[in-house]
Amino acid sequence: MRDTLFRRTLALFAIALMALAAGCSTIRFSYNQGDTLLYWWMNSYVDFEGQQADIAKRDINDLFQWHRQTQLRDYAALLGNFKQKLAGNPSQADLLQAYREIRVRGERLSQRAVPELIEDPDLKDPEDAEELEGLQDLQAQEEAKASKA
Repeated sequence: MRDTLFRRTLALFAIALMALAAGCSTIRFSYNQGDTLLYWWMNSYVDFEGQQADIAKRDINDLFQWHRQTQLRDYAALLGNFKQKLAGNPSQADLLQAYREIRVRGERLSQRAVPELIEDPDLKDPEDAEELEGLQDLQAQEEAKASKA
């Protein structure tokens, strides 16, 4: 069974969202270690060797830095809106809109992460190239499904 990078990115997004919502030190700790967790997952998927590992770690660090600098405030605002709606009596339409908002943010993160991985020639091993290119196809399929929702 092969998980897509998109689904893993959404899982990472969910961890970040929970960290903001709960303010729990355990979740905050997990988010702060997300770069390491993402590297471990990716390494188990494509088995980085030598310089590839350093490049992957650098790219993951850049992704997390971008995410913290540009996305977390947006998540906080989104959670504030969710909190207000949940304090009242949210309708099914409100919940569907909240789901769409979360999905948009997950797709934004995925669009930022996947192309760099796919296009970086230093990360590609001939044995892994086919699987990495398959990730881009899977991401496109997920985006097509999301646009229909």
